[in-house]
Amino acid sequence: MLENDDAITNALLGLAKVTGVPRTTKSDDGFDGVGFAVKSLLHSPLPLLVTDERLCICYANQAATSIINLLRGQREQSILSLGKCIASPYGDFIRWLQGDSASGLEIRLMITHPNDFVVYKHAFEYAGKLYYALAFCSRDNLLFLNRELNIYQAAFKYARQAIFITDGNGIVISVNPGFCELSGLADREVVGRSMEQLFNRSDMLQRAINDTLVDATFWEGRVLVRDLTGQHIHAQLKVVDADPEATNPDEAVRICILENIEAQMARENALKRSAETDSLTGLYNRAGFDRYFMESFSEAQRTGEGLTLLFADLDNFKALNDNFGHALGDQVLVHVSQRLQHNLKKADFIARIGGDEFVVVLNGSLSDTAKNIVASKLVTSLGLPYLLQGTTYHCSVSIGISSYPDDAIHAKALMNTADQAMYQAKESGRNQFCVYQTASQADDLSSDASVALALPDNAGLDQLSLRFSPYYAIGSQQVAGALVSLQPQATLNSALPEGAESTEMTMLKLSELFAYFDRKAADIVRLPLTIAVKPAHLMAPDVVRFMKAKQQTYPDLVELIWLQLTAQDIRDAQPDLIAQLGYLSGLGYGLAVEGIGESLSLHSWLSELNFNLAILSSDICQPGDALTATVQTWRAALCSFLHHMNSRMLVATGTDMAGNELAEWGVDYWYQALTPASVDTEAYIALLTQQSS
Repeated sequence: MLENDDAITNALLGLAKVTGVPRTTKSDDGFDGVGFAVKSLLHSPLPLLVTDERLCICYANQAATSIINLLRGQREQSILSLGKCIASPYGDFIRWLQGDSASGLEIRLMITHPNDFVVYKHAFEYAGKLYYALAFCSRDNLLFLNRELNIYQAAFKYARQAIFITDGNGIVISVNPGFCELSGLADREVVGRSMEQLFNRSDMLQRAINDTLVDATFWEGRVLVRDLTGQHIHAQLKVVDADPEATNPDEAVRICILENIEAQMARENALKRSAETDSLTGLYNRAGFDRYFMESFSEAQRTGEGLTLLFADLDNFKALNDNFGHALGDQVLVHVSQRLQHNLKKADFIARIGGDEFVVVLNGSLSDTAKNIVASKLVTSLGLPYLLQGTTYHCSVSIGISSYPDDAIHAKALMNTADQAMYQAKESGRNQFCVYQTASQADDLSSDASVALALPDNAGLDQLSLRFSPYYAIGSQQVAGALVSLQPQATLNSALPEGAESTEMTMLKLSELFAYFDRKAADIVRLPLTIAVKPAHLMAPDVVRFMKAKQQTYPDLVELIWLQLTAQDIRDAQPDLIAQLGYLSGLGYGLAVEGIGESLSLHSWLSELNFNLAILSSDICQPGDALTATVQTWRAALCSFLHHMNSRMLVATGTDMAGNELAEWGVDYWYQALTPASVDTEAYIALLTQQSS
């Protein structure tokens, strides 16, 4: 007899593996996995028995006692032999019981009346003796279950929808013929493969499904199915978690239903295209332009590539319409659209946004020459006579050109500048194109002399001079770079006069830096120079155009010029400034941020920027005993974070801390800012020359 509850527990758990009921999970009333499994088995509707090798019944659950008239819990009195209840060939039963078959056996039990069952077994040893755990399932119930199974299998096989089954890891277990028809793959080519091999960007898809099925049993979304030829098919995917209680991904079962939505997508695209199409010319209309332009502009901001707008307005079209009728005017518009398409590339975007107004979007960075060639072709083509119904008609065009980021860094501003340029073309005589220009662009902005002449008359500057504040590597006197300012020689180390800080002054500062590298420091080691600028100046089209021109002239020098902003400037910045800094970084310019550490709340933007130099505030650049424990902890975390971001360089300002203490918390460079320590160009070059020798 079994005298140990653990033996019965092990027997029932072993039987659970055979019958598949129930799963070992934790119950709501606190049972652990094993306890819950045993409790569930004890209350299972399946009759469960444990016998010795002579088939004497040692244990019966509640369902079993009801058919063999044994009282539950009286295991010591359970001496009834199961063998006496078997009506079918006893020898077949014994051979099955002692054999290795994992399948069930059909038998007939003679209890209150004959009943047909299918019995499942699990053999185990206890105290050196052999025991059998047996589960009985009514044959009538099995027939019902088999009937349901046959129905499900028929539905799976003959469903027109593509259906496949995976485990929790996304490995395909089974597919139906509908899936094979949709994908063009045979079942043997799919079973065992992962979703990664079936769907486009399936890594993201699998994560989305897993995240959803944590709290739900259903997921639905659109996917791209890869067929045998490598082509992709748009499909709607529905995923049902068929076994929500499964905790092991290998045991999870997910039913996936695919529906080909190529036709639906085609209808949706056709409706969308219809809503965005000009019915007269077949070009995009205003709605189509607005969507495409915003998408293209966002992409240009993200990649740092350029974007060019051409606004075209037909000259004297109203007079043609009034004199010859709208029907003829419509024919002219159709011919205009055809000539536009003929003279532009397929990749170029064309839209009719008004009665006689057209717009062209050219993606990518183009030279001024390339833009002018495109506009010139359009002016020439659209200005040719229109032969309609045997009569020649004349209609020319005025085109305005504006480019991102040279002329504007906002989408709306770019449209406005292109519109202004178009009106400039009309005011200049029509039948021509005009590139957008500001009032200050009468002179060549790439010329240092012209920039200097653009300074305000009331600046009161006799002569400007570069001043260098060197910073040094921790633990040595090696110069690593310098902070640079532009100051009047008569008032060195003082602020510039009122009105001198302007976009022109910013360009002059940058021009002086390029001149320093190009003429004065050409033969010595070149170290980065950091110069303070204002956010508004970096957003000005004149400055952007100037910086791009300098990058084209001195491509190997821009990486040595770092633009310095304050932490407060960047924290208060709009997304456009962040995008602009990304564009300038793409040109090669560096970025320095001053005042890091002034506030604990200023640094959520740090991870969004690619900056070269972090200039720490003097508030945290103090000896350890002068700071609270909280500030010391925060300083250490901040410095660790800065170094983690691709080894950003740090500069401690306004401090007399010892070099070894600075090095302990990660500072790379230092400079003394408590007293004026700037030098002129000659003195700085002498310092570098002495260092290099």
